[in-house]
Amino acid sequence: MNKLKISFLIPANNEEKVIGNALDNLSKMPYDNLEVLIGLDRCIDNTKYIVDSYKSKIKSLKSFELESKNGKPQVIDYLMEYVDGDIIIIHDADWQFKVTSKESFLKYLSVFNDYEIGGIAESFPVEYDIKSSKSNFWFRVVSLSHFFWMKYQKDYLTSFKKGYKTLNDPTMFLTNIFRKSLYQKNYSLADDFERSKNIMDQGYSIAIFDDLKMPRFVSTYHKINLRDLFKQKRRTSIARKQLKKIHEIDLPLLKYTFPVLFYMLKESFKESIFSGIKVGLWILINIIAKLSTIFSSLSSKKGWNMRASR
Repeated sequence: MNKLKISFLIPANNEEKVIGNALDNLSKMPYDNLEVLIGLDRCIDNTKYIVDSYKSKIKSLKSFELESKNGKPQVIDYLMEYVDGDIIIIHDADWQFKVTSKESFLKYLSVFNDYEIGGIAESFPVEYDIKSSKSNFWFRVVSLSHFFWMKYQKDYLTSFKKGYKTLNDPTMFLTNIFRKSLYQKNYSLADDFERSKNIMDQGYSIAIFDDLKMPRFVSTYHKINLRDLFKQKRRTSIARKQLKKIHEIDLPLLKYTFPVLFYMLKESFKESIFSGIKVGLWILINIIAKLSTIFSSLSSKKGWNMRASR
């Protein structure tokens, strides 16, 4: 399995506060056959200098400075020209790729021994499992709500196959780990959703896991403010409009939206009244964000500006 080369691709736009955490984690990865490619998307802070300081720790790290601000999809397109790996892992600068052991990483990668598998979807929210003492209220709102949303998808929109689950359809699953040979350019703000459809449209399946011990992305941030949360949900709403226009991916109210929201409320109130209130607030913010974008449009390049402040 060590024959599989892994390529971590990190699009970076002014990430001086977070990118060191991501690179420190990658420098300790229990897997030798990997490379790290970073696209510096018109960074005007100290991101470049922080990245350069890790080149002695990560021998395979390469960075590329883009002359103009492009946005995440275009940065990934640029980096793909330099990829040597078999498996691509799209890695946001404010995440860490959490690997508990070499054995779990090899088991994780072993799904690609099945040539019908084209990628691995994110199985848990990046905010999940962060100690509450480190996080603030809105972070816990997002963590809990995204957990139930993803749990609904795993419970009702997947099938069990060969020891793991695979997606029945792309729906709103996020895929950031996939075979290089299946890469296609992305044109929306929802590149990870779009990628799921691209892979399945090529006749491949996407695996997903329920085991928290398996490798997964976790956030390096522990706080979310309401302004950033609303901004991100507006961006998500616009991204879904783009998906509908570009790929005809729609989320019908009766077939998808209402069932998942009802499930989230039901399961969260089962846990506690406080959990139910948190999920209810998340749903309300999403509804207001969607209403505020009815007449809005946004290019993927400008989408960088709607990211949370770190």
